[in-house]
Amino acid sequence: MKKLKKAYKIEIKPTDEQKQKIHQTIGVSRFIYNFYISHNKEVYKKEEKFISGMDFSK
Repeated sequence: MKKLKKAYKIEIKPTDEQKQKIHQTIGVSRFIYNFYISHNKEVYKKEEKFISGMDFSK
């Protein structure tokens, strides 16, 4: 017997201050991700190995 999965649609209405904080957080996350990718490319060119996300955060 198959079980049905339920989904809920939730709408948030952040204030202007909260919107600004959300955009800042997303921007920082994007910067760190791109920095990790470029750093990993440089390390791979030199040592031919990748750095894991855990090692990078250390």
